[in-house]
Amino acid sequence: MSEPQTSAKLWASKTARKVTIVLLTLQLVGCAVDMVEPQATLLSIFCMATFPENLVLEWAGFLVWIVLAFSWTVGAAAIKFSSLRPFYWVMLICIPIAFVAQDALLKAETFHCDAP
Repeated sequence: MSEPQTSAKLWASKTARKVTIVLLTLQLVGCAVDMVEPQATLLSIFCMATFPENLVLEWAGFLVWIVLAFSWTVGAAAIKFSSLRPFYWVMLICIPIAFVAQDALLKAETFHCDAP
């Protein structure tokens, strides 16, 4: 006889949905604040130029930037679709990691800023 499954997936709970709503709200508030401040998020896209030119690294940086900049869309969908919640949570964790990685690449002069 098989034992009935009593534990649901953590990310499918009502609490996980509420946590996702709070995280999405905080992310959107952060984006709104960024729009009235010096716009560090937007300026970071201009700091992915390489010299000598390395198109693979530039495109990889650009793709990471696009995915993380629009991660809020995954968060919005994750409110309804519980299977997306773990992906959204991981994306949120990746945002500060990507910031630190880009900063390290700038300090190592792998990336350069090509805008004011």
